[in-house]
Amino acid sequence: MISAQDFLTHASELLSSGRRGAVPQVSLRRAISAAYYGLFHYLLADAADGLVGKTKRTDPSYGIVYRAFEHGRMRDRAGRAINLPVKAARTLGISAFSDHVRNGTAIFVALQIERHKADYDPNFRPNLSIRCFC
Repeated sequence: MISAQDFLTHASELLSSGRRGAVPQVSLRRAISAAYYGLFHYLLADAADGLVGKTKRTDPSYGIVYRAFEHGRMRDRAGRAINLPVKAARTLGISAFSDHVRNGTAIFVALQIERHKADYDPNFRPNLSIRCFC
């Protein structure tokens, strides 16, 4: 199974390759992408564990649920969750999404935007400055 932690470890290794001097742009870009995919696969596993069961990870139904999530739709739904008015939340039976959920969805959206820039924008110049998404 794909491990979210493996993606995060890979991102960390790309940033601390033991070289002297600046981290190469390709390593910075790949680290952003790997961090995003770590979060993405963490969310997929968490959802599939909750819907199918962590003990059923080898069942075909687990794979179907895991693969049912799409990047763009997740971003759209996350954006809606961040901005969900209290009145709309009440129709779902909740007063509002918790700060934890709102912060998590904001991080997902922001990291996906950064991943798109890292993977597709030829003029994007990432650096090692610390950026907090929370």
